[in-house]
Amino acid sequence: MTDPQSNNNKWFVLAILTVVYAFNFIDRQILVILQEPIKAELGLSDTQLGLLTGFSFAVV
Repeated sequence: MTDPQSNNNKWFVLAILTVVYAFNFIDRQILVILQEPIKAELGLSDTQLGLLTGFSFAVV
């Protein structure tokens, strides 16, 4: 028989991982939505913007 405490821990870990994934997804979407205003405000080229949205997330 499984321990009820162990079962609760599994659900807690699943909930934490789901929240972390949701924040990760939202963070990426905010950057995509705001990339044109960011590009205009900072005077970035398409290459610099691509490095900001792609390479920086891959590294981190």
